[in-house]
Amino acid sequence: MKIHISFVTLLIMIFILTSCNEEINVYTYFDKKNPFNLKFYSTDSLTKFTNLRQLKILPNDNIYSNLTKWIDNNKTGWQDAPASYVPDVGIEQGTFHLLYLKKANGIVINFIDPKNIAKQYSKSVKKGELDFLYEAK
Repeated sequence: MKIHISFVTLLIMIFILTSCNEEINVYTYFDKKNPFNLKFYSTDSLTKFTNLRQLKILPNDNIYSNLTKWIDNNKTGWQDAPASYVPDVGIEQGTFHLLYLKKANGIVINFIDPKNIAKQYSKSVKKGELDFLYEAK
């Protein structure tokens, strides 16, 4: 009987954790006036090592504009994300990081809040929703 109660308790905890959505003002951590680094991660098929290609994106770039529009439309629906993730594409600006998990149709953001506490949240996205990031040359 204890196993059954523990299993039910676990299911309730999972439901509570996954149903807690937060609204995040990303602009508290991401400055729309400063450039960001756009990083592309890929795995070498032979060595299995991760390759990295990095570009600096300026505020007047089309990708920058598309990203800020996406941020404006995605303030809600974020959930705590305590795990580590390996992205396909990453955005870095200071202590703010946005990780695009293309194959998983997900986004993870992490940053240091004003109280100097590391925070991390995730959100599901529609397939291809952030593929504009791949337009970088």
